[in-house]
Amino acid sequence: MQRPSILLPRSEWGQLSRLRQIVGEFDVLTDTPADARLADFQPLATTELVAPTDLPAARSWPSPVATLLTSGSTGVPKVITKVAAMIVGEGEALRRALAIETSPVTFASTAPLEHMFGYTFAFWLPQFIGAHTQDFRVLTPNALKTLSESSPLPLWLVTTPAYLRGLTELRLRLRNIAGVLSATSPLSSELARAAATCCGVPITEIYGSTETGAMAIRIRRADESTEPLWKPLPGVSVQRGCNEKAEFTAPYLNEPVTLGDRLAFEDDGFLIRGRDDDLVKVCGKRHSLAALNKILSTVEGVRDATYFFPVDDAVVERARPAAFVVLEPGVSPASVLNHLRGRMDDVFLPRPLFDVPELPFSETGKLRRESLQQLFAACAQRDGLGSTQEMQPNV
Repeated sequence: MQRPSILLPRSEWGQLSRLRQIVGEFDVLTDTPADARLADFQPLATTELVAPTDLPAARSWPSPVATLLTSGSTGVPKVITKVAAMIVGEGEALRRALAIETSPVTFASTAPLEHMFGYTFAFWLPQFIGAHTQDFRVLTPNALKTLSESSPLPLWLVTTPAYLRGLTELRLRLRNIAGVLSATSPLSSELARAAATCCGVPITEIYGSTETGAMAIRIRRADESTEPLWKPLPGVSVQRGCNEKAEFTAPYLNEPVTLGDRLAFEDDGFLIRGRDDDLVKVCGKRHSLAALNKILSTVEGVRDATYFFPVDDAVVERARPAAFVVLEPGVSPASVLNHLRGRMDDVFLPRPLFDVPELPFSETGKLRRESLQQLFAACAQRDGLGSTQEMQPNV
């Protein structure tokens, strides 16, 4: 078949008609052909299917190799195309940076292949280094523990901070782990130390995006005392460009890519200080949303946390921020607020501050606005609060 192959989670099947408008005709491989969302697709005769073969030479790959959609978490999803040179170039840079092929290993992924992280690290990277990869996704921490104990080869785990958090909360100790690759959101120092202890190896954190692919890595160790710097992959560059914005350049990209993150550059690397578009303004005062989340997350007794603005951007300046916290037993939202006073201006104190059992992370470890909006509504109803508009005081 010469038409595109698309990896799409079942929850997104409603986008199939939109994808047809973007990429044209394509075939669907599914184990639930009776699903109503597939009614417009006609079954293929098995004689039309070709037998699988080894990965052909890159020069014979179709162009583009892949058409990707960004998450849309910061706006409307963008269409990103990947040609062979991009995939091969990124794979070579990762191979040199990670040096995994020095011994036989097996890759196991908790990240879905339809996400850029899983697509790159659980599908392409094992092929470039000649490694075996599990043909199933590892869904639960206990499933990973069982796999690590039964695998004849050491495992390289492709995972997310949300999954690592589950491992550490269960206080599991894994065996036979050769390495861990983590991406999709930053690891806090506390989680990085706990995850490295749990897995018995340092955590290799990946910095990248759908537009650029992987750009840099850093190593998180069980005994780290300071936040380590990000180091660009071999052969690529992350540096300050025009208008003081960070730029990514690579020999396999046609032009530099301006990054949406604020980077603090040092002699031998950089740190991520948030996004250019994460500055929030309340009552005429500005603050970084990433910084607010970091302050809240580091309060003693807070296991996980995130700020949330329940109103749209047009009225955010006169709106109070809310927040969700996952607390240790015996810790109250009131005590968290007391700790926050003095560490930020009062206008940024979260009101309301909801205590929840867990945050609604997606399967790729991201917090979607739609999920947080639903959680906000449920918490407001639970606590007997009014609507979004009614809960916003005059400030």
